Amino acid sequence: MKLKLVMSLLLGTVIALPACTPLSNTTTVPATPLTAAQADTDAKILGAVATLDQNEIAMATVAQSKATNMAVRRFADWMYKQHSQNLQEIQSLSQRMGVMPKNGPVAIKLQHQGKRVLTALRHANGMTFDRVYMSAMVKSHAEAVALLNGLIKVTANPMLVKQLEVTRSHVMAHLQKAQAVQKEMGLA
Repeated sequence: MKLKLVMSLLLGTVIALPACTPLSNTTTVPATPLTAAQADTDAKILGAVATLDQNEIAMATVAQSKATNMAVRRFADWMYKQHSQNLQEIQSLSQRMGVMPKNGPVAIKLQHQGKRVLTALRHANGMTFDRVYMSAMVKSHAEAVALLNGLIKVTANPMLVKQLEVTRSHVMAHLQKAQAVQKEMGLA
């Protein structure tokens, strides 16, 4: 009899316990960073990711008109769509966080790199253009994965971490596809 009573109490506790916990496992994320220093860091991170996207959009735009290989042209179309979407997501996140993207040293370096690649792309034609563009895509996406890995480590904002992780997974897929296109072209 005592065993039945103890078991009933235990079972009742186990059944009732979940009712005492919140309905969702998600926690409310503060809309603003915890400190001014973190806000500045997050602004620079947002600026760097926005610059990555802007560079890819600019390169894809050139490739859409100059690529001679259809696989390269399709890749450029995909890059334009993917990076335009990610840029919109970064801008939306920036508004939700209340932190505007800022051009820190990383963003400025990325802008310079993007300009150099765009200059090379504008001077290349035909198959040379296709090779230069795809080489740039492999290099820039490999560097972006490494950069995103580092950026994830320096932000404390859960919303930004999540967006950076999503962006990283997309960039890794872009890198794999760029490598596949290179292989298809006989360049890898």
